[in-house]
Amino acid sequence: MKEYNQDILNIQLLPNGIFYLRKSFSLGKWLFGIGMGGTVVAIVLYLTRFFYMREMNGSHHWIFFVDGTVFPLLGIVQMMLVFVQVYYYFIFLRQCNKSILANDEAGFNRSFQLFYKNTQLSLIQFLLNLLFGLFYLYFYWQLFAMH
Repeated sequence: MKEYNQDILNIQLLPNGIFYLRKSFSLGKWLFGIGMGGTVVAIVLYLTRFFYMREMNGSHHWIFFVDGTVFPLLGIVQMMLVFVQVYYYFIFLRQCNKSILANDEAGFNRSFQLFYKNTQLSLIQFLLNLLFGLFYLYFYWQLFAMH
């Protein structure tokens, strides 16, 4: 990893930066609540699809197995990642806000580890969404080819 000379950069958090960080924390509370609620609703929908859609379809074709089993399970994994991602983002904002209020430079700098974890999870989420989307395209291409 590239090392940076810390003596060159002396970055100060200005009042407008503090203002927007606090506004982000307020929005982060909403994002956290909506993210948690949306995750619960989506997981319930995926579980419903997993348990009931498979029973409703009498076909044993692999496409219907994937639609009733694989897609809901992948959806649950994605929603769990969203939950963790939103959690790290909220904790990051909370830690930043607490550190600013306490004038805690070390705590403020530690908060960026949480931001990094959130960024890692975002990357994983985007990659899974891409793979999931490509799989969906292939799946529906095969489904339409059956008719």
